[in-house]
Amino acid sequence: LMEIIRVVTILLKQQFTFKRLLPILIFFHLYTLILMLPFSNLANHFKETYPVSIVTVLFTSQWFTAIAILSVILLFSNLPLKDTFQFWLILKIGQKKWMVCQFIYLIIASLIASIYQIISILITFLPTLHFSNHWGRLLPSLAQGRISFPEGVDSMTHLRSIILQYYSPYRAFFQIFLLLFLIFILIGGVIFVFNSHYSNLGNTLACGLVIVELFITEASRFWIKFLSPLTWLDFHYIKYEAHSGLLSLPEIITRILLLYLLLTIILVVMKKIRRQ
Repeated sequence: LMEIIRVVTILLKQQFTFKRLLPILIFFHLYTLILMLPFSNLANHFKETYPVSIVTVLFTSQWFTAIAILSVILLFSNLPLKDTFQFWLILKIGQKKWMVCQFIYLIIASLIASIYQIISILITFLPTLHFSNHWGRLLPSLAQGRISFPEGVDSMTHLRSIILQYYSPYRAFFQIFLLLFLIFILIGGVIFVFNSHYSNLGNTLACGLVIVELFITEASRFWIKFLSPLTWLDFHYIKYEAHSGLLSLPEIITRILLLYLLLTIILVVMKKIRRQ
């Protein structure tokens, strides 16, 4: 166990360097700031504040979801790690333990990425943020159309009263954090499994999920939109009442876990085929 912990620590130190993370962080922050600026300006104009679950509202934007996921694809694009140091690790601890270490690294890196993305957004909103468990006045007014963004400003979000009506701010916040963490693991898993056998195939498939979310459909009534798990980050596609006809949160988590299982089966089968 100590050997595995030591190897995972080495992998984290090796991958989470300032030089490697800087382009990813610049990409994430530049584009998220563009999406967040209208909200900040509106709060400053009316001298109002947002709850911490403003993060949830941002994920109703297909573009914001794409930016968050593409940042993680960049982070995991070199999985599985195959530099000369990795071959030395395989000789030292064995192939099976090395695979376990890579999966543990994937889970920890996904947790760090999800925490970082949410905290960085909250820090940006900090001057206009409140931490009480109520929605305040600004978001409900936006959802009901009593106020709007300045003319010519497109917030690119689809703020409706569903989130405000069926969720408390804290519940919405922790739900988006959980889903973000699970989706990041799924994206990393897709990259790991398919990159293991065909160079950059996993990166291509992961980017394909984003393309499905962004370009194949623009309307929620199209069934093909739900082929992308990224849809599940938008609360408008999670069951909010008994007859909404959407997947509930437990059903979504179950499907994500089943996708983990499917990726594991694909990895095992592909390894057996390669040995033959």
